[in-house]
Amino acid sequence: MLSNEGGVFCRHGRAFRHVGVNGYDLFYRYLNGYGDSPRVYRTAFSYLKGYGIKVCRSIINGPWPNEYDTYYNSPSTYHSRLLELLDEAAENDISIVLSFSPRWASISDRNAENIVDWTDSGSATRTAFADYVSDIVSTYKNHEACGAWELGNEWNSYIDGATIDLPAVSVPNDTLGSYSAPDDSLNEARYLIVAQAFVDACSGDTSNRLRISGNTVGRVPAAAGWPGYMPKALREHVAFNAICVHTYPDANSSPGNHWGQDAQGFGGAMTAWNNMAKEHGKILVVGEFGVSNSYSSGGSDQKQVFRRMINGMASVPLSLIWNVCNPAATTVGTTFAIWPGYNDWMLEMARSANF
Repeated sequence: MLSNEGGVFCRHGRAFRHVGVNGYDLFYRYLNGYGDSPRVYRTAFSYLKGYGIKVCRSIINGPWPNEYDTYYNSPSTYHSRLLELLDEAAENDISIVLSFSPRWASISDRNAENIVDWTDSGSATRTAFADYVSDIVSTYKNHEACGAWELGNEWNSYIDGATIDLPAVSVPNDTLGSYSAPDDSLNEARYLIVAQAFVDACSGDTSNRLRISGNTVGRVPAAAGWPGYMPKALREHVAFNAICVHTYPDANSSPGNHWGQDAQGFGGAMTAWNNMAKEHGKILVVGEFGVSNSYSSGGSDQKQVFRRMINGMASVPLSLIWNVCNPAATTVGTTFAIWPGYNDWMLEMARSANF
């Protein structure tokens, strides 16, 4: 278990600091019948064990509404597959950060409702979400490999149109189609309701296991400067016992910013965010960071920038590299892929940082 014990990050009850990984689609591919052989997570966990990696984040449903079908239509199949993944993780001494709802509109879409329906505790959206989360929590809270509960992926990036204008979509069961109507916009007030609903649904787990947002700042904090871009209500909100950020270098930003082309100042930003987390009794989790295979700017190549980022994580209790996946069979792209014989040096740097 990954927990917040009085403001101290712990694994299995002992103080811990770690650079782990994302394995974002490791369960997703097995759940949705991609037929990878051997099962992709088995290769991944064995690979990670060889580098001493103890924490891996993975989505456990979605992201699209129709991809919840196994959970709702064949729950025994869903649970047997999730249990197999957790058992395999336990055999390799890996704690899983279980990310529940990677796409912010999927639950409401599946129930033919809008984002505004999150504010109604009796809506089909809220009922389905609460039942889903509480089911997973009660079933797996005592499993050795169950590390942390995470709401989803980068919901906060969409608050008040922070960084992205959402396109129309055309996916089975995506009933609403587009997200331009006021009733389907995500604002801070609605996000806080979702956050509280998520933590309430986790109440069956009375431990101090981490409850994580899945990113509390937008992908482009330069738009308003850090740390002010993280709304005060989200920094201090009692729902989550961790502050979670995702951060990547941006070759188009000015050097000196922590997201800048050479990652200068990155360590200072991490220290500032860590101090902010401590001030509120929370654990800082850098849920995603990494450097693209194609990254090259200002004379700083991928390995140099990645090393600066790893070094900048010295004050961070838990940071997770993006992304362990098979570059020959992945649903999340290959530009950040880590796999046996493919960018192994990233895990080597992580191993060095963990000892």
